Amino acid sequence: MLINIQNKYNEIEQNIIDNQKDIFNMYNYYTHKWRGNRLNDICVGMFLGDNNIPTVQIFVRNKTGYIKSHILFNKTGDIIIDTKILNTTF
Repeated sequence: MLINIQNKYNEIEQNIIDNQKDIFNMYNYYTHKWRGNRLNDICVGMFLGDNNIPTVQIFVRNKTGYIKSHILFNKTGDIIIDTKILNTTF
């Protein structure tokens, strides 16, 4: 069953915003909680981006389109400083 990618993206983003102080302390929880299936590709990744800025990437895709964004945190990784929508198609 295909999901609405915008709704799923908003759900993941809201969960990250609500738990921003603990997001990097719960690495395995977030990278394993949001998984896709055969019809929907869902991935949440955490990494150090440009200038060693902690970054969370959200990627949601199915045959109707996709959304990819980066949420940038401060150097200590506990406050969101910026959100960048990289690509979207519907």
